[in-house]
Amino acid sequence: MALVYKVVNGQKIERLIARLDVVQSELTRVANERAAIARSVLAAHVDQGHSEILVEKGTIDRYVILSDDRGYGAARSIEFGADYIDKHGNIRHSKPVRALGKAFGWAEG
Repeated sequence: MALVYKVVNGQKIERLIARLDVVQSELTRVANERAAIARSVLAAHVDQGHSEILVEKGTIDRYVILSDDRGYGAARSIEFGADYIDKHGNIRHSKPVRALGKAFGWAEG
């Protein structure tokens, strides 16, 4: 029967494995691959061009981010769509772009 250690040298085995160079390299590769897909989806949508796709490195994980630094909640509205009032006072809904959703297979397209 195999002996499975939960802790090695004072570290949880999951953390130890996650920090391996080969794992970190693969996380970076996949994040950059997905970011490239999200960028192409976003580029096809560009309205004013303020938004961008970024890859951030955490302690262990990588994060693919739809960023819009203007602070108007535009990144959320771009990804998921939003209701707004047009110049005639009618409530409209902007179409979601789903750049991240499409890049990670969470949305069709």
